[in-house]
Amino acid sequence: MSSRHPLDPASAQEYLAGRDILAAAGLLAEPVRFAYYGLEEAAKDEVLAGAPGDRRLRAFLVNTGSGESTDVVVSPHHGKVVSARTLDPAGTARCRSLESDFVRVDEITKADPDWRAAMARRGYHDVSKIRTAPITAGAYGPAEDDRRRMVRVLAFVQEHEHDLAWRTRSTALPPTWT
Repeated sequence: MSSRHPLDPASAQEYLAGRDILAAAGLLAEPVRFAYYGLEEAAKDEVLAGAPGDRRLRAFLVNTGSGESTDVVVSPHHGKVVSARTLDPAGTARCRSLESDFVRVDEITKADPDWRAAMARRGYHDVSKIRTAPITAGAYGPAEDDRRRMVRVLAFVQEHEHDLAWRTRSTALPPTWT
């Protein structure tokens, strides 16, 4: 790998090398997905010196079958896993939502007859105009819930194709849980 400034964006070559390292370590077996993959923040002294140091990549991996999440740091330069730790969902360590979670949340929410009835009571019979947004729920219930990946679902009416849920033009609906 070429020497680069610690804050330069990761290159395609670095990403591919990091992925190969993760695969060789057995960390990318099906059904593992990337929740995040990016350049690991360099130490302040390396940044101030502009020295490349050991540029590392950090990956947050989610096993969609078991729900287990892993925080992994790899060194493309040295060709190895620097650290790997399983995140404890009972604590504060949780991975962000996956893109597939957004699709699944929308399907689950809109298929729920109680949710559809709640929308109908509010005058929304065409749920195709309602956009759902999963947000990390945290852990507030019984201990068995701490092992599941749960989200809080916010719903917004999207009157026009390019309306954004977070803008005032959209109408926020009461939150629901899945």
